[in-house]
Amino acid sequence: MIAGVLLVFKRKYLVGGLITAIGFGIQLVTNHVQVSYYTGMILVVYFLVELVYAIKEKYFDHLVKSGLVLFAAVILAILPNMTNLLTTYEYTKETTRGESELIKETGQTKGLDLEYITQWSYGIGETMNLFIPNLYGGSGSTDVGTNSNLYKALQANQVAQARDYTKQVPTYWGNQPFTGGPHYLGAITIFLAILGLVIIRGKKKWWLAIVIALSLMLAWGKNFMGLTEFFVNNVPLFSKFRDATNSLIIAQVAIPLLAFLAVRDWFKWDAEVKVKQKKLFIGTGIAGGIALLFAVIPTLAGSFVGPQDAGQMPVDWFRDAVRLDRIAMARRDAFRTLVFVLLAAGLLWYSLRAKMKKEYIYIGLALLMLVDLWSVGKRYLTNDDFTSKRQYAEAVKAWPADENILKNKDLSYRVFDITANVDPFRSGRASGHHKSIGGYHGAKLGRYQDLIDQYLGPNAQQLKAIMQGKPTYESIDQALSGMPVLGMLNTRFVIVSPQIPAKNNYALGNAWFVDRIRWAANANEELEALGTLQPGTEAVIDKRFQDQVPGLPATLTPSSQPDVLQLVEYKPNYLKYTAEANQNRLAIFSEIFYPYGWKSYIDGKETPHIRADYTLRAMVIPAGKHTVEFRFAPKSLKTGQLISLIGSLLVLLVLAGAVAVEVKKKRDA
Repeated sequence: MIAGVLLVFKRKYLVGGLITAIGFGIQLVTNHVQVSYYTGMILVVYFLVELVYAIKEKYFDHLVKSGLVLFAAVILAILPNMTNLLTTYEYTKETTRGESELIKETGQTKGLDLEYITQWSYGIGETMNLFIPNLYGGSGSTDVGTNSNLYKALQANQVAQARDYTKQVPTYWGNQPFTGGPHYLGAITIFLAILGLVIIRGKKKWWLAIVIALSLMLAWGKNFMGLTEFFVNNVPLFSKFRDATNSLIIAQVAIPLLAFLAVRDWFKWDAEVKVKQKKLFIGTGIAGGIALLFAVIPTLAGSFVGPQDAGQMPVDWFRDAVRLDRIAMARRDAFRTLVFVLLAAGLLWYSLRAKMKKEYIYIGLALLMLVDLWSVGKRYLTNDDFTSKRQYAEAVKAWPADENILKNKDLSYRVFDITANVDPFRSGRASGHHKSIGGYHGAKLGRYQDLIDQYLGPNAQQLKAIMQGKPTYESIDQALSGMPVLGMLNTRFVIVSPQIPAKNNYALGNAWFVDRIRWAANANEELEALGTLQPGTEAVIDKRFQDQVPGLPATLTPSSQPDVLQLVEYKPNYLKYTAEANQNRLAIFSEIFYPYGWKSYIDGKETPHIRADYTLRAMVIPAGKHTVEFRFAPKSLKTGQLISLIGSLLVLLVLAGAVAVEVKKKRDA
């Protein structure tokens, strides 16, 4: 996509436009909107740089023409992807990325919470990790080996099994909560990028320099809060994306691109050898000098004491030994970086002295970069991390507890996996075998996340605490009796261990009738009411729905005769119930209320449903026997499919037209 944009500004409008459209279209297919957003930021900066040069050099006609071509290319890329984009946009409004109805202390309701966005913020000094991988300790779990200061300290203090303690040491000491490793881009890549800033002339250098600087400052997040708050509050859609460190994606594109341009210009640059040598010495001096400085004085990076050290390592001598190991790791990697910088610089210097084909220099640099990046990558992705098909099958194999649950042939029920080594809201294990109320998604429905934060999360912790003691069926049952949210979500089983599940006798089933309504003034009141609700007999509903459902009485009297409401058919996009009531009743369905696409019907006639109990569906069922159906058929899907079809045809027509133009040019030539 970037290549296409550059071609357009080189006046190759047709080819550049097509490459831009195809590249952006393929990127949109991957459905990583955040990456597409960052790509857009890179190109917006490029357009602004072009604008400055257009003002300076007066080529407005070309700028306008290029802008129109790129606008058309973007439209051509977007149209075939409209099905996914429309439904994702619609869904986003109901997720943690959208607007919350809860009134928080900060008063914020739109987008992600600023604290959540900046939870993972790269330290300003930590940016050097891009160049020196272990400057800030690498990962939160490092094998420091038997030559480490920690191993010697453990032996000196006569700690048994000292080797085991050295296998998973929290060597990372930056201010992120935890990390699996640094965003290392390569010593040679950074060196060549620095050389690029020295030798490259023109707009591309300034474009990439600005993009890199912006990327780094945004990645600093809470450590550079002025810029972060400005972008969150003023730049469209920026607040929808989490993790400030993700902004480094921009640098991960721009820095290698700058490095490649540096190598290209090194061989294209028609200058005297002495001039080239001087520029090479400057670039090498900057990159090598930084590496040497940290190798000689690693404490320039900081104290090598992490904010979580006291909690993770309560013994002073243990912390002191780990700190010394961190310093040693930083020093080793700084020297390592220096060696790679000198080797790469040596190759470029040799290219000035020897009449060697530039392709050999390319190969030499590529091999050095491969060794550099591969060796660091192997620290975090080793042969031990490989999972065979047999190991994978074993990992997802049903537990005895799962097999016990699967004997239940009911049409629909849900499971809550709270096993000690599993976070129920970060694990998909249970979902491989059951309908689970747990699992992970980076953009959960906002209201469901509220349930997790206020009820389901604490419920899981309470049940885990019971299991860590001396649990009995009675103690578990007593705890479940005080967890109404689990009941209304039809959580029939709680997996308390791999061997056995606990049955929740308070699960309310797939649907039920209630006798009373509590009206809530707002979302906060509605969510709070769930803590004291008796969901089997009463419902809490936002007062905005009072007039939205015809036939909803002001009060409901308890039924003297048993009424029936039963799920008889279940598909992800279709639900069918049979209902029999002696009077008009309010039915609660243990399905998540989603305002887009779900249509409800009674005896084939569309009948509106409302939200109840903060997340569930509710509907007034008239007296008598009825069939109730829910069908998922969002307008956004149908509209998106139509637009995508039209867009795909347009792309094919443009491609055919481009081929015809090229053929005509060859004939005329």
